[in-house]
Amino acid sequence: MRLSEYLWNQIRNQRIISLTGSGGKTTLMCLLAEKMQREGHSVLLSTTTKLASPLHYPYPVQKVFLDDGVFSYRPRTGEGVFYARDYGNGKVCSPELSAFPLLLPFYDYLLIEADGSRRLPLKYHTARDPVVPSGSFPIAVMGLSSLGKSIASACFGHTQEGVVDEAFLQWLIDQPEGALKGNARLLVLNQAETIKLPLSLHAPVPMLYASEASDVLLMQV
Repeated sequence: MRLSEYLWNQIRNQRIISLTGSGGKTTLMCLLAEKMQREGHSVLLSTTTKLASPLHYPYPVQKVFLDDGVFSYRPRTGEGVFYARDYGNGKVCSPELSAFPLLLPFYDYLLIEADGSRRLPLKYHTARDPVVPSGSFPIAVMGLSSLGKSIASACFGHTQEGVVDEAFLQWLIDQPEGALKGNARLLVLNQAETIKLPLSLHAPVPMLYASEASDVLLMQV
């Protein structure tokens, strides 16, 4: 089954979807944006952190705003729009959080990348992140390409010695500052095509073993 199809069935009644964690947030945001547009819905892509500028990354949108012009624009049916603030060095950053409720009436969906991980497959949070907009449906992501790598090189925000194994992944799921911080409602275990399934992981939310690159859901737990 396609991952985007499964997720669409879970979130279609939500208006704001936030993506947290690491190891595939931007890819997942693009998958969902494409699916929403195929279904004939307008969608706004934005962030509460920093991410690659649309000048350097192929977001599936037809219009880009890095200024207040977004507030006077009205999207067409099935259109994707990107909105953030220019940060320089090929990055954009969050607009004011108060912008999202002002824009929501004009879009069917808002897709928000709400966490940063410096392209590492795992994330251990600080007190200040993730920044999840009020009223959103958070989906957390973890990258299984981390297995077998040193914790310090694979997990942003954590420097303990050792190698990422199932026990560390489970620890990260269980920690208050770990993978599910932000009240995640689903956990996508990305890059599952790189490992032998299943793993002996458990979580208080549904876990999806998936390959975002291929848009494939391999297993649900």
